[in-house]
Amino acid sequence: MNKTIQPSPRAAIDFLRYLTTQQSTTRDIFDNVLSGITNLKASHGKVQCSLQVTADVANRYGGLHGGCIATIVDTVGTAAMVTMQERSGVSTHIAVDYLAPSPLGTWVDVEAHMIKAGRSVSLVRVTLTNRDTGKVVAVGTHQKFVGRSDDQLAAEMGQPRSKL
Repeated sequence: MNKTIQPSPRAAIDFLRYLTTQQSTTRDIFDNVLSGITNLKASHGKVQCSLQVTADVANRYGGLHGGCIATIVDTVGTAAMVTMQERSGVSTHIAVDYLAPSPLGTWVDVEAHMIKAGRSVSLVRVTLTNRDTGKVVAVGTHQKFVGRSDDQLAAEMGQPRSKL
């Protein structure tokens, strides 16, 4: 099972700040995509942030790379889940619709909203919007298996938690 945390907006901000300060030992574009995220805000079931499109996150045509968008859907979506749930879970499905380009130098605003916070499966929607034009750049959904904690499983089965 994955690590249990205390769900809160603060936990979501801490999660994203941790990820944005991690530096890869490789020069892979996807390892460092989160280092440019700024303006972190979180509330119950919602996370907001911004990212400027730089050469580090651009594709060969000078726009925000689709893989970077998918990484943002994954991580910012997970942060929204952390505002409401003890577990960050394991991804079971990510889908992204790419709707408009976001050229170098533009700012993209990101909003993640919980759609469902279930006992075993959770779903979040993430929208990326070009700040200058107001056009939606991409919309993604991220589904995760969140399961139950070891203590919850033991209680449901009427047994004490194993020491193993």
